[in-house]
Amino acid sequence: NFTDATTAVGQAGVVRLGVSGGTTADITITAGMNLNDIAAAINAQTTTTGVGANVLQTSPGNFQLVLSATATNKQITNSVVSGGNVFD
Repeated sequence: NFTDATTAVGQAGVVRLGVSGGTTADITITAGMNLNDIAAAINAQTTTTGVGANVLQTSPGNFQLVLSATATNKQITNSVVSGGNVFD
């Protein structure tokens, strides 16, 4: 959880995203990116991966990155390619 969507997350890595049985794409996340930037990077690959991202404010001062599959009943897969697991 993050206190806002525009502060740098401070973590870097490459994450491979996709849906079960589908095509994956590597998403590069730098320490200077914020939640909005990460969502935009994921959404730039939605056509390939079938995964979309939104930033939601779940309560005052609490923001989360939410991933969703564009197809019904598809499980999102992710794995760390390099760096840390930025989704922890």
